Amino acid sequence: MSRKIILLEANEIPSRVLDFYVTQNPESRMAEILPVCRRYETVAADTCPLSPWITWPTIHRGVNNDIHNVLHFGQDLREADAEYPPIWQILMEAGIRTGAFVASARQRGALRFFRTRHVRAYSGMPSCGADGIPGF
Repeated sequence: MSRKIILLEANEIPSRVLDFYVTQNPESRMAEILPVCRRYETVAADTCPLSPWITWPTIHRGVNNDIHNVLHFGQDLREADAEYPPIWQILMEAGIRTGAFVASARQRGALRFFRTRHVRAYSGMPSCGADGIPGF
């Protein structure tokens, strides 16, 4: 059986908040898995003002905004995808089943973004169509 990996981006949530949650909810799934997870703190290497639509591509592509040039949600990414593919593209091209989970109803655009790239994309909000979607 192949090993499964979950990359959880806890944007702007300090580790101490996750740790506090675990101490307050010792029976939770998070309390079960967090102690055996590898945790990394990232530092944005971007040279522009902090923006999720720029910083996320920096993390996903492994190069900063001066190189990937992804500056706006919805921009044409064909050139960036060809030169600096995001991690899910690399995984999918290697034959690894890949998915994305979007927790906020405000992120419908992110769901469309992933789905147009043939990444299984799910949302925790019923209004985003998560009802009846099987896990993977």
